[in-house]
Amino acid sequence: MLISMTGYGRAARNFNAKLISVELRTLNGKQLDLNVRLPQEYREKEMVIRKLISKTLLRGKVDMYIAVELLGENGGAAINKDLVSNYIRTLQEVSGDLDISTGDILATAMRLPNSTAPVKEELTEEEWELLQELVLEATEQCHQFRTQEGSSLETDIKLRIENILEERKEVEILAGRRIEVIRARLLQSLEEISQKIGINQDRYEQEVIYYLEKLDITEEIVRLRSHCEHFLAALENNTHSIGKKLGFIGQEIGRELNTIGAKANDADIQMKVVHMKDQLEKVKEQLMNIL
Repeated sequence: MLISMTGYGRAARNFNAKLISVELRTLNGKQLDLNVRLPQEYREKEMVIRKLISKTLLRGKVDMYIAVELLGENGGAAINKDLVSNYIRTLQEVSGDLDISTGDILATAMRLPNSTAPVKEELTEEEWELLQELVLEATEQCHQFRTQEGSSLETDIKLRIENILEERKEVEILAGRRIEVIRARLLQSLEEISQKIGINQDRYEQEVIYYLEKLDITEEIVRLRSHCEHFLAALENNTHSIGKKLGFIGQEIGRELNTIGAKANDADIQMKVVHMKDQLEKVKEQLMNIL
């Protein structure tokens, strides 16, 4: 089954009066481009978190956000008592000198710089185990999302390659008729010319054969079928990172279509080639988002 590079996953849980949440968003990319944003208290574990993610999400642009929200009465900050006391004494002195009301002097002091400071908590083993569980849960959820998206892409891609195979059959029929029409037209021209001037009929027939061989697209039609069947087989038995391989096969399909269109010299065949190219372009667009 194909795996898309677009995905989303989220996991969250309460722990000691705070909500820890992990969120993952992924987009397509040639390599694994991992961007991790996490609170200061988890910085020491960043490399371990990156390894946990990279084991499952092999390619693509990955943005991970880890957030901690304080709950209840846990303010997560400590009051700098000495500094606040200093502020209050200074404010009282100033208000006395200026003979103005102090008002709510404590509220004023608490709004001054460095009155409070965040409480730095040590990362406990229990919290670290929980964080790892959340990272793995969000990563697995994102992987499942990508797998489901990949399944939809696989259905669409397979249908379009099968459409190319069906149109190829019609091109094969048209190509056979086209050669017969050209052969008949050339033989008729030979008869008309031979009545007016003398020509070397053996040489003329050799030139006709050479011309028909230049217009013949049988080999290209056979190779087109082979490439499409190879594509479907790879799709059926795909492994990780199959997107690049399918992209290479798609390029070969495109080359055969270009050659057929260039050599066809037939409006009906060229129209079929345009339809097949349209299907192939849509396949290429889908493959850009495949792992």
